[in-house]
Amino acid sequence: MKRLLLILLLLSGIGVYAQNPNDTLPFYSKVKHGVLKNGMTYYVLHNSEPKNRAYLQLVVNAGSVFEDDDQKGLAHLCEHMAFNGTKNFPKHELIKYLESVGMRFGADLNAYTSFDETVYMIEVPLDSVQILENGLKILYDWACNVSYETKEINDERGVVMQEWRLGRGAWDRINRQTFPVLLHGSKYAERLPIGDTAIIQHCPPDNLRRFYRDWYRPDLQAVIVVGDFDADKVEKMVKEMFSKIPARTNERPHVYPEIPNHKQILAKVATDKELPINLFSITIKHDYKPVVTYADFKNELKKDLISEMIQNRLNEYIQNPDASITNAYVYYWHFIGHKAIFKYQAILKNDKIADAVEYSAKLMKSVKEYGFNDDELAKKSLLNQKKNRYQNQNTISSEDWARDLHDNFSVAKYYVLSPKEEYEIYQKILPEIKLDDINKSINEILTDSNMVLTLWTSKLDDNIKTDKDLLDTYLKAYNSEVEKYQTVSLDKSLLPKEPTAGKIVKEETDAVTCTTIWTLSNGIKVVVKPTDFKENQILLLGYSYGGTSLYTGDDIINARMCVSVEKYSGLGNYSAIELDKFLKDKNVSVNPFVRIYDEGFDAKCGNDDFSTMLQMIYAYFMYPRFTDDGFKVAIEKEKTWLENKSNDPQSVWSDSLIATIYNSPYTTPYDLNDLEKLKKDRTEQIYKERFADPGSFTFIIVGSVKPEKIKKDIEKYLGGLPAVNHKEKMSDVKVGIKGGTQIVKVNKGTEPKSMIYLILYDKGKNSLKDEIYRKSFAYILTDTLISQIRENTQWTYSISARSSYLRSMGQYYYSIFYSTSPDKVDTVNSAIIDIANYFKENPIDEKMLKTTVEKLKRQHETNLRKNEYWENELFAMYFYNEKPDFITDYDKIVNSLTVKKLSKAIKKNIPQTYKAIELLPEK
Repeated sequence: MKRLLLILLLLSGIGVYAQNPNDTLPFYSKVKHGVLKNGMTYYVLHNSEPKNRAYLQLVVNAGSVFEDDDQKGLAHLCEHMAFNGTKNFPKHELIKYLESVGMRFGADLNAYTSFDETVYMIEVPLDSVQILENGLKILYDWACNVSYETKEINDERGVVMQEWRLGRGAWDRINRQTFPVLLHGSKYAERLPIGDTAIIQHCPPDNLRRFYRDWYRPDLQAVIVVGDFDADKVEKMVKEMFSKIPARTNERPHVYPEIPNHKQILAKVATDKELPINLFSITIKHDYKPVVTYADFKNELKKDLISEMIQNRLNEYIQNPDASITNAYVYYWHFIGHKAIFKYQAILKNDKIADAVEYSAKLMKSVKEYGFNDDELAKKSLLNQKKNRYQNQNTISSEDWARDLHDNFSVAKYYVLSPKEEYEIYQKILPEIKLDDINKSINEILTDSNMVLTLWTSKLDDNIKTDKDLLDTYLKAYNSEVEKYQTVSLDKSLLPKEPTAGKIVKEETDAVTCTTIWTLSNGIKVVVKPTDFKENQILLLGYSYGGTSLYTGDDIINARMCVSVEKYSGLGNYSAIELDKFLKDKNVSVNPFVRIYDEGFDAKCGNDDFSTMLQMIYAYFMYPRFTDDGFKVAIEKEKTWLENKSNDPQSVWSDSLIATIYNSPYTTPYDLNDLEKLKKDRTEQIYKERFADPGSFTFIIVGSVKPEKIKKDIEKYLGGLPAVNHKEKMSDVKVGIKGGTQIVKVNKGTEPKSMIYLILYDKGKNSLKDEIYRKSFAYILTDTLISQIRENTQWTYSISARSSYLRSMGQYYYSIFYSTSPDKVDTVNSAIIDIANYFKENPIDEKMLKTTVEKLKRQHETNLRKNEYWENELFAMYFYNEKPDFITDYDKIVNSLTVKKLSKAIKKNIPQTYKAIELLPEK
């Protein structure tokens, strides 16, 4: 009997595969889903991360491609109108209601329109059943009860025009040149979601109502509800509410337009003088088939493997200082409608555009002619991705699950498996995929038919000036003889020598932060914070005082670039190429840094790779590499970016912004002249100086760790570092906001749009109470700016305020970002200052207080469930010697807020000094 049970248990573990390849994949059993009698689809899933939250979506399978000729842009305007009045939430009551329960417009309440669909998203707290019911009622109204009042329609046209203005620029102009070729012969090329401005501004309101009436119907809609609730009860609520929507009959056919196939290779050279990069792309279109069966799943894995292995070859190539490409990306995915694409994108060096096109052609030819070899087969990398998801299955966010369920309903019809089932299927199917299977599949993906070559550049290459030049250059290289790829082998370990372990000489605990603090025999301090927010995520932040603040003159640029030179040189026994290969199958990243006031490491890993993460940190201390090739690669990458950056209005504006606000050589973006000051030997010397004293470091470790299990590795790799005891300190170089009120105008670009960064700043303290007061005013200011400047005047699409603090200078500031038309900049700036000053003379009201308190609580509640938040707060505690009052006092301070108290604090904290950095078109 025991033996029979054992056999049954073993069989149950593989039962999911005791299938015919043509059997259908299992749908995640915990998802409650179905189709109501009116045709509406629903999905309900209990998920406990984040706690006390529900994430809701309404998906409408109709986007811009379903517009009639007199409706271009109205799918998007329909999306906007959903926030401007419904049956149960007139005018702007919907936004006001959600903000009253602590949700924020943009962060917790948003929507988007694409070619194929329109999607609405909200997140709500679950303090009561009523809040969830109201959230569902909002989805219900969006589905069938949007008001479309003529006045609201006319008012919203201006907001959409501001969004259109914000999207204008080189990328928009390039896309408009390229899309008619990429979407050859298809209606998609004529239906960019932003639409036709003449129609947006002047169409009769009934045209908009017609789009809503035609396409917002239950058979094209899905309700998705994921959260920390009783799924049975919520499913009942969904069925009862959404079944009330009447079924529709004799409706317009819902057909995704065809994207015609073509045998010939199409080519397009698109130029724009404001482009910040040169980009070459190979796009190969395929008829899309949803992954439904195990056989489909296996075929999809082959495509993923082929894409991954081409990417790996590219990653090796760009480590070569003479490479024509600085970065590249390869992927296979569903595109739009019933098409999938294989996509190859490469960022090119300015003087090697033709070389890059030739290299890309030869790479494709080599893959097709010789295939891959066994050493390249990247199965473990893909398997580790699914293993990580499986290990984190209890902490996958509700938003992520909602996205998966949305993809199942969309035109892509993606499968939805449990993380366990998906991992098990990967474990079963990946070993079945042999190298011959992969190599036989290459020609199915890298076809000559349906191929489109595109070159985006700011300046034409001497050898490629026309579409025909691009095609001829590619074909000539493709038809030439190519070499077989040679695999890079790893026959050595990362570390030249294993460390001799040190000891933990002191152990403490902090009951407030629930951390364990170790002092090692070499002086290193380690702070460990175990959490259960992610089941397979460990974050590490290591720091020591010093940074670039200790250097002056030409040494500043050498200090700022020293980590990049090391990065492109390799680590320990490994060259940069070998290090990439070593890390390919691992869930780990370690990034050393040298910032203004400190140096250290920003790292993360999965549970199985903690030891590898510490090995790498040990190597960065003891065995950094500085090679001639690494120095050249670092220079070439920066040079390529800097040469083109001056083309891009937004980059020029951003550089001016930083230079204006801080006016410091430690922060000002460097230029081509600065690269001339770089010396390889000096970058190496500075790097080694900054990491010469391991004992001065503090390491903060947050995540799925158990202190007892990591002790041995901590003692070996951190405890094994030498004790030097330099006791180095940072230098106070006074990096902060300097000068008085200042307006800087940057004239760059041809589009009639402006982008403005306005900061109001002053000196002040940074107690937790001060921080809460300032954050409160930022929330109130944002809500008022949206109401007064976006909604009432339609002067901008998006505007918001944030509060920040510069500890080094004891300065606080409010930063406001927005975009508008050039003729409105002075008007909007004056309005912002007037609105801020209004609160200096007038108290807030009870409604503002209630909304603000709810937002503060919701945000803090969410933050306390994030590893990144704890890492940042613990860093502030140890680096700046701050108290852990974000735990002990936050709720007390927020709950004690009153209209009088907050109004007084706001009045006291409104700065009168400001800087405005304005991007304006060229005169």
